[in-house]
Amino acid sequence: MFDEKFVRKFIITDDVKRLSNAAVHLESAIYDLRAFLYGVQNRYNRYAEYANLPKMELQIDRFECSFENNILTLTIYDIPPLYKKLPKSAYTDKWYSVVHNAISSLPNPPRFEKAFIFFEFYIPAPALKTDSDNRMLKTIIDALVREKVIPDDDIHHMAFGACGKISNEQKTVVTVFPVKDFDNLKDALLKAF
Repeated sequence: MFDEKFVRKFIITDDVKRLSNAAVHLESAIYDLRAFLYGVQNRYNRYAEYANLPKMELQIDRFECSFENNILTLTIYDIPPLYKKLPKSAYTDKWYSVVHNAISSLPNPPRFEKAFIFFEFYIPAPALKTDSDNRMLKTIIDALVREKVIPDDDIHHMAFGACGKISNEQKTVVTVFPVKDFDNLKDALLKAF
């Protein structure tokens, strides 16, 4: 009476849709939980300071920062969330704080008049959507401006690029290169290929 292939296809398609919807809701819930955790950490650390207790550290608080050969490299052992999933203030404050701590760890924080900023997102797949251009790049760029690494995020002072990579270790690597002339930036990039 029923075509067996059609029935199997319909059931499998329906199951895939349900699983996809569940994954979207789960990802959103994880972002909300992380934002809540950042708030708990912030409140605890304020209390810990007064009570002379050790501070709470999260994975995102781990970083490496170096400035060698006029190139700034900042590695944060977390990945920024997707913009559309983002409880904005909690994540913005957290990423500002991590970038501040990383830049402040350098004895002589660098200053670039013009820079190219390259983002690499190492993402455990298929655990998270690997959409590089929808991650909170602007927040990280704004943090670099706040730290005076670049004077402004306008077209006269910076350009940027991003890529995502599949990895077992999630992290974000931000590399800031000095640029003399944005008109020649495209030619310099093309020479690398």
